[in-house]
Amino acid sequence: LYDFPAGFRQYAIPDGDPYHCKDQNNKLLTPVDWKAAFLSGTIVKEQRYAIGPWEHLFIGLRTHLAKHTHLICCGYGFGDPAFNQRIQQWLYDRPAPGNRLVILTPDPTSTYFKDKPLWLGTLWGKGRIDIVPKYLQYCTVADLRKYFDPIN
Repeated sequence: LYDFPAGFRQYAIPDGDPYHCKDQNNKLLTPVDWKAAFLSGTIVKEQRYAIGPWEHLFIGLRTHLAKHTHLICCGYGFGDPAFNQRIQQWLYDRPAPGNRLVILTPDPTSTYFKDKPLWLGTLWGKGRIDIVPKYLQYCTVADLRKYFDPIN
């Protein structure tokens, strides 16, 4: 992480010695922080989902979800906008009380939805989401049976 002119802080990959990097005006940059960082979640990433192997994975996801009325999620933080769009589309493919999202979490709903996307809380308010108050490893088949689609 480097301080750039005008007070901007940006991550940059140094070309050579990180203590002797220069900006576009040939001024020396000083590293601000040495913590590792992972950059993700930009629109560029989402645009790449429409090509290559990701396109086929998302087509497979949509095809598979279309055959089911419940999606059981455990451990997904709902932080990937492109994947979230697919979930939302599937939920709206069959209007209420159609497709339902089932979230496995012991967290109380009063705190669970605070750091989640707005659409998720909205669907919870509309009764389109069921909460099972435990993680998958603590669930029994009986806890989840009502969410299983009939075998055809």
